[in-house]
Amino acid sequence: MNKFVSVWPGLKPRSLKFYLQASIFVRLIFVVFLQFLIINSMVMAAEVRIPVASDFEQDGKKGQSSKAVIMLYFSAPDCRYCMKLEESVLKPMLRGGGYDKKVLLRKIDWRSPAIVNDFFGQRTSLYKLSERYDVKVTPTLVFVDSNGREVAPRILGFQSADFFWHYLDQRIRQSRTAMNSGS
Repeated sequence: MNKFVSVWPGLKPRSLKFYLQASIFVRLIFVVFLQFLIINSMVMAAEVRIPVASDFEQDGKKGQSSKAVIMLYFSAPDCRYCMKLEESVLKPMLRGGGYDKKVLLRKIDWRSPAIVNDFFGQRTSLYKLSERYDVKVTPTLVFVDSNGREVAPRILGFQSADFFWHYLDQRIRQSRTAMNSGS
C-alpha cells in the first residue's frame, strides 16, 4: 500500500527537484523586488535637491507675490546634523509639496565666499550674509520676509525629526502671521 495518501485523488506528489526549483524561483523574485525597492528609493532621494541661495532680491519678489515666508537654511558641507536635517525633514518637505505655497527654502553654506544678490540687490558673499544674520552654529533655520527681516524665532541645531516638524510648522505660522500683520 502507498504511504502517501493524496487529498485529491489522481494528484501525484511533487518531486524534490520541483521544490528546489520553486524555492530558487521565489528567492530570485524576492531579490529582484528588493533591488527594485533599493533603486526606487535611491532615485527618490536623488531627485530632490534643496535650492541653493543665489539671488535673494528675486526670492524676495517671489515671496512677496506668493505671501510665502523665506526660510534661510544655514549649513556646512561637513555638518552631520545638517545632513540628518536634510534627509529627515527638508527633502521630505520639498518632496511632499505641502509647503510649496507657504515657504521658499534656500540653502546657504555659511562659510562660502560665493557672491549673491542680497534682498536689496547688493552683491555680498554667503559668508557675509551669515555674519549679518549672526549665525553661530549649523544647522540654523532663519525665517525672513521679502525684505530679509527676521519674522519668527530661529531654529538652532537638529537632533531628530520627532518634534522638529511641530517646531517648524509653529515657526512658519508665526512668520506668516507676522508678515500679514506687517509687524
